[in-house]
Amino acid sequence: MKIKKLLSSKGALLVFLTCICAAFIFVTSCQTPEEGGTDTPTGDGYSTTPGNGYENGGEVSGEPEAAAHVFPEANFGGEDFVILNNEPIWDFTTAIVPEEQDGTVLNDAKWRRNMTINEHFNVELVELTRHIGDINGMVRTAVRSGSQDFDAVFCPGSMGGNTIGTLVAGGYLIDLMQVDGLNLTLPWWNQKALEDARIGSHSAIFFASNDISIHALQCPWVIYFNTEMIENLGLDSPYQLVHENRWNLDTMEEYMRAAVSLNGDAAFTPFSGTGSAIYGLSTAIPAIGELFRGLDVRYVDTDSDNMPIFVADSPRFMQAAQRLAEVLSPPGHHTNGVPVLHYEQVFMQGRSLFVYAEFKAASVYRYSDLAFGIVPSPKLDANQESFVHNLTQEAPVYIIPVTTPNLDKTAIIIDAMSYLSRRDVTPVFFDVHMSQKELRTEESTQMLQIIRDTSIFDIGRIYAWSFDINQAIFNNIIAGGGEIASIVEAHRDRVNLAIEGTINALEELESR
Repeated sequence: MKIKKLLSSKGALLVFLTCICAAFIFVTSCQTPEEGGTDTPTGDGYSTTPGNGYENGGEVSGEPEAAAHVFPEANFGGEDFVILNNEPIWDFTTAIVPEEQDGTVLNDAKWRRNMTINEHFNVELVELTRHIGDINGMVRTAVRSGSQDFDAVFCPGSMGGNTIGTLVAGGYLIDLMQVDGLNLTLPWWNQKALEDARIGSHSAIFFASNDISIHALQCPWVIYFNTEMIENLGLDSPYQLVHENRWNLDTMEEYMRAAVSLNGDAAFTPFSGTGSAIYGLSTAIPAIGELFRGLDVRYVDTDSDNMPIFVADSPRFMQAAQRLAEVLSPPGHHTNGVPVLHYEQVFMQGRSLFVYAEFKAASVYRYSDLAFGIVPSPKLDANQESFVHNLTQEAPVYIIPVTTPNLDKTAIIIDAMSYLSRRDVTPVFFDVHMSQKELRTEESTQMLQIIRDTSIFDIGRIYAWSFDINQAIFNNIIAGGGEIASIVEAHRDRVNLAIEGTINALEELESR
């Protein structure tokens, strides 16, 4: 059965480029003899090869075995099932519906998943791709016109002022808890995201996260490090620091101080793309906001009644912001956003010890000769209970517009795809595609699990409550701090007013 795909002219040529990666040691039905492929897929397209760490629906990186999915007996008469998704962007792997097998394990895992859905439910999966900034508007237009050309939507959580929260408050989305066929309590749905999506006594959940979109899996912000530089400086492995609960801002500052060097340049600033200075950290300026969130601080949290409250005025928030400013302030400790050269290229050229980047950056680094590793975003100090990884605000979440033509069909297919994705696609991405090819070491594989288990959605951004204060805070951190308290005070009423507006909108929707 053919899998169709609708592409905007802008993205058609790029779709496969985001999926292509060299084949490596993982036994699948698509491997060449040189790779040692010996398994045979079962009738439903699942690999049963021993030793791949995910046998016949086993476990993902040590997780307990997921509950089995019972596929409903449904026949949709060969109809198209159209998934609205963003086209390739920023080196993310975005494609959900590859047109064919191409011999690469990740692409082919998705293809087999989709063929299983097609054949079991007698549908044809179709992917409608548009620019990521247009998805939100397409949902609005479809609802306002009372028509819809798609059955499922993966929408960015936030793109500037276009957020999932505005769609929720505007009444454009269906409460997922009211949709029969979505097994939201089961492991193939991100339970942390569901927890973050629910507000107060309102049982409604308007957005959810699953593993259908590889793009979403690539969204946590993490620290990459230059392994050769670590060794040459005689520093303990960052992996060791993580295991010993010593990976925090103090240790990161110590390592950065050891690494920075003018290396023949006259000064660290302004940054020169053709210079030779070595920096402690390379990253984009807005990413400092993500690094700050990794210190387990929030602009908005929830109280004992699960109601959102402003918490940026807490002592921990103030302490963390000022401490991060101190770490970044010394000359050479960061690249000031590298306006001339992209921050990822600085790292690949061996000119920074650390780079703070999205998880997907490993797809870029693997084309360099640089030996690199990955560790979680650092804690504030040893007393911080857990690592925290903020998902990129553009991370796609699953929504159902109120004009969706067939809710039963949508729920049945998306739930089954979620299950198959977690069972057969995510392991390829995490246990093979990222860890063995791009992250290269067993220690990195352990770090992946920590990062995956501690990734969160920032509800303040999803509902557009904390966008402005976040921007003001990270800009002041880069400037050396000193104005954190005044910034918090200036934004307090604005954030509280925005929260109140969302709560009122939810209460109005619930009363309808």
